[in-house]
Amino acid sequence: MLFDKILSENLDEEWKNKYINYNYLKEVINDIINNRPNAEKNFVKKLEKFWRIHDIFVNQEIKRLTDSDITKELLAEMIRINDFINLNKEGFRKIIKKHDKNSEYKLYPAWKWKLIYNPLSNLYQKIKDVSKLYPHNDENIVIDVGTTEFKRKSIKFWVEKKNILLVILHIIEHLPINIYDEDINDHIYQYINSVYFDNDDLELYHKRIVKEEGSNIVRIRWYEEDNNNLYVERKTHHEDWTQLDSIKERFSIESNKILSYLKNNLILEDNLANEISDLIKNNKLYPIIRTVYKRIAFQLKNNDSIRISLDIDLKFIRENTNYTEWFTDVDNIEESDISYFKYAILEIKLRDNYIENPPDWIKNLMNSNLIIQKDNFSKFAHSVFTFYNYKCSKIPYWIENDDFSIRNIVDATIDVNNNNNNGFFNCYQKRKDIANPVRIEPKTFFANERTFIQWFNCAIFIGSAGLAIIGIGKEIVGILLVVISILVTIYALTIYYKRDRNLRLRRGDGYSDLHGPFILSIVIIIAFIFSAIYNK
Repeated sequence: MLFDKILSENLDEEWKNKYINYNYLKEVINDIINNRPNAEKNFVKKLEKFWRIHDIFVNQEIKRLTDSDITKELLAEMIRINDFINLNKEGFRKIIKKHDKNSEYKLYPAWKWKLIYNPLSNLYQKIKDVSKLYPHNDENIVIDVGTTEFKRKSIKFWVEKKNILLVILHIIEHLPINIYDEDINDHIYQYINSVYFDNDDLELYHKRIVKEEGSNIVRIRWYEEDNNNLYVERKTHHEDWTQLDSIKERFSIESNKILSYLKNNLILEDNLANEISDLIKNNKLYPIIRTVYKRIAFQLKNNDSIRISLDIDLKFIRENTNYTEWFTDVDNIEESDISYFKYAILEIKLRDNYIENPPDWIKNLMNSNLIIQKDNFSKFAHSVFTFYNYKCSKIPYWIENDDFSIRNIVDATIDVNNNNNNGFFNCYQKRKDIANPVRIEPKTFFANERTFIQWFNCAIFIGSAGLAIIGIGKEIVGILLVVISILVTIYALTIYYKRDRNLRLRRGDGYSDLHGPFILSIVIIIAFIFSAIYNK
């Protein structure tokens, strides 16, 4: 459907004079195409005029809502202004794209920041106040919440920026916004910085991307601007067949001790600290990337059976450290070392009875078109691939399948990683696997061995029969059967090693064999027919 029709069918009648005049600007673009005098100047002038109308109106409405009394009715007004902003911005985006396609002058680079900026973030504090008006029935049910280990089912989603407010408003009717310390936080989110470790071979990345049993992530995390108090964390993945839960463990450390600890010059009286230290030393790990984002948390005060986090304004930073530092100082971060993620990350964490039976409101959210499910999404893996794709033998599945695909990542990294653009694309074309994790249990390896043994027994039987026939003087028939037994053995061994390799690489296909059994069956049938004819 053409956008001008979408706009006419969805605009808010009361605010119709505040929208972009899309049809008029299309006519001006036709003037540009036809080289009419001053057409380019007229387009830019009118575009700026419509944006000023939009911007002034949006800011007025947001200020009005911010100054309004705290009532549930505010949510409907927030949704209304959210719809207006998204529809109008889409009009600006499309008309600028149409202009740039038909003009030698490109406007999008100068307008990009305006179209990305989200003025609705100014309403977040108001949303928190409104959320307190809702009765949260389980508020007084107390469940022991661990502080060092976290075990629960987690489901991850992407949220387009235009849907962030709608997702928040859906959640706060059922879960309040949780602020860790209201005396410290004057906003509804918490800044989180995480520095991740890996080695030159990206060993942790390659194990984690396929969810290998026992694979680890090592990171240093701090909250807000307080990087004096740090948490060193290890996340360990366990497969279902181990009957162990994947786990996150951490210990706190002061920043003035962290370098000595990372260099293995500081021994702490803590088993976890020593295990992580050995992991860093033995695998030659060092700071490689950092993630920075604002986290909005939703949770009942004394109950974490349902916990939801929404990470907004996510960006990835490539670390460039030396022996005297463990993260890159902000003044030394180049713009080429920063990549901005286009989605917010929603994570729904369930435990106890809710794991198999989440409440209806969560089911409705998960089944809505507001969010995009991305199981196994990893900020660590995405950021590593963003900056070190030329070292990655496996591609995260969500990059291959997402509509923005590899291009967005290439744009952010190509100049740094490879001065020869063709070199990168050659490298990308040669890349082998999409990392779509497949769960492999030990019994699968045993099944492969049993299949080989069954083929081997068949080969032994055919070979033994051939030798027996040779013994009674039928040499040609006997030799033919011995040759077939050798072929069966070679075939069985080849298939065994092929499947074993696929299992170890956690590939999702390559296990079936439609042709081998058919060909071998035909060969054996022909051999028996030949034997019967020869023995007459």
